[in-house]
Order: sequence, then C-alpha cells, then structure tokens
Amino acid sequence: MRPVKATYENGHLIFPGGSGPEGRMEVIVVFPDPGESAPARDKDAGKRFVEKWSGVLKGENIEGWKEQKIAELEKKHQ
Repeated sequence: MRPVKATYENGHLIFPGGSGPEGRMEVIVVFPDPGESAPARDKDAGKRFVEKWSGVLKGENIEGWKEQKIAELEKKHQ
C-alpha cells in the first residue's frame, strides 16, 4: 500500500498531476471529521533546525544547505 493525496469532489477522486494509479482498483478513503483541518505547514522549520543545531555540526559548512540538497536531488533524478 502507498498513500496518495487526492481531492474528493462530488463523488470523484482527483489526483494532482496524474499521480494516481492507473486501472481499476478498490481503495480505502478516510475523510477528516467536519471542522477538522490539516495542520498548517511550517515553512521555517528547516531554517530553525539548522540554526538550533549548527553548533553541533562541527567542521561542516551549512551555508547554502538548501541549495546543495536541491542540486543533489536534481542530479540523482537525471
């Protein structure tokens, strides 16, 4: 099993960017309770983590860590 995020609209599941599986299959759908919303994403969590732990990362250059990680991922998926 693998989780795939989709939107339910008028009896249909809509998968963003064609990320849904092809063919016909049975699925289990879990709906949040009315009034329950997903927690907001914290866009500064990574920055706070690096700032908090930067003293522990002795001898490591953490400047531009985000750009370095993006470059690694892009190279890996070429």
